Amino acid sequence: MKLLAIRILETSSLKKEEIDLLILGIENSEIAEQLSFKLFGRIQKGKEIALEMIQSPSKMAKYCGLMTMHQFSISGKEIPDESFKGFLNSIQDEEFEYNDFIKNGISKVLIGIASRNKRLKQFVINWLSILKIKNQHIADWIDHEVMYYLVTKN
Repeated sequence: MKLLAIRILETSSLKKEEIDLLILGIENSEIAEQLSFKLFGRIQKGKEIALEMIQSPSKMAKYCGLMTMHQFSISGKEIPDESFKGFLNSIQDEEFEYNDFIKNGISKVLIGIASRNKRLKQFVINWLSILKIKNQHIADWIDHEVMYYLVTKN
């Protein structure tokens, strides 16, 4: 039922309270992905909502926030590089509890951002280097997968 509701929501008329209720209702990865791709990835304040979700104590809300930013990174929309740089800088100090969904979300965001252009690819490489110093715990999870992509793809 929740998935059906996600598909029919009118994105232009969503109120802050409705968005908060949707975020609270994220119970599993399928709902998180549907919200990010079908709803939050299409609304103007999606990037701000993504940051808010990443700061949530809920693992599934964090995952939804990461997948929303992934959606923006692969959308082809004209989004300034600074938006992605700001997003990455804001999550650099975030304490993520180990979770396969979070690892997958961070990896997808980094790969999506790096694939947009060479400047962002270099920024992601530098960001990972800084992350290793600031938060080795998170860097260890994602380094292998993301660095493999960054080295093998032009």
